[in-house]
Amino acid sequence: MYWRARGQAVEGADALRALLDAPAAQGPTLSRARALAAAANLLQQTGGYATAEDYCQEALAIADVVGDDSLAADLLFERAWILLRPVRRGPPRTYCPSTWRPANTGLM
Repeated sequence: MYWRARGQAVEGADALRALLDAPAAQGPTLSRARALAAAANLLQQTGGYATAEDYCQEALAIADVVGDDSLAADLLFERAWILLRPVRRGPPRTYCPSTWRPANTGLM
């Protein structure tokens, strides 16, 4: 994605949000679903989790109606990252290499 590759995710999310809010872009089309997915991806990278979640939900509904299973799978993956992201803000965990389970550091 252009904006993410150049470190301008906030600018990209703002541009997509403006396009998605336009009256001509309000119909439940595949193009809207793809734009919602792109905006959700950028928003989750910039901390806009609530809006990203809303965009994923709307895009999933559209993908279901038009029968685009590939887009739906991408959106479910993106939504998982959105839902997990706020939880992962704690201190980094240390894992035991032999079991890949959290090591007993007394911090957990």
